[in-house]
Amino acid sequence: MIPMDRSLRSFMAQLRLGILPLHIETGRFVGKPEEDGLYDFCEAGYVENEYHFHLECSLYVNARSVMKDLSAAVFNVQPNELLDLHYNEIVDLLSSTVRALAHYVNTALLLRQKRVIFRKVVQRNQYLI
Repeated sequence: MIPMDRSLRSFMAQLRLGILPLHIETGRFVGKPEEDGLYDFCEAGYVENEYHFHLECSLYVNARSVMKDLSAAVFNVQPNELLDLHYNEIVDLLSSTVRALAHYVNTALLLRQKRVIFRKVVQRNQYLI
C-alpha cells in the first residue's frame, strides 16, 4: 500500500473526527445554532454539514465525480450505480477507498477556500465603490 501524504491523512482524520472546517463545525465555535449554519456557497440553501459536503453540494460536483469514478472502479460498478447503494454499503465504500475520499476532501476544501477568498475580495471592493 502506498502511504498517503500528511495533508491527506490530516483531512481524513478531520473527517473521521467530525472537525472539518464546515459551517456546522465553525458555527459551534461562535455559539451559532445549527439552523444558522446555512451554507451559501451553493444554491441549495442547506446547512453545511458532512452529508451535504460529501453528497449534495453543487460546488463539488466535479470533485465528487472523480471520487465516484475511482470508487466505482474499486467496487467494479458504474458510477451511477453508486447512488443506489444503501447507507451501510456507502460506509463500506468510503472506508475501502480512503485515498479517493481523501483527494476529494482536499479538492473540495480548496474549492471552498477559493470561494471564501473570492467573496472577501468582492465585499472589500464593494466598500471601495
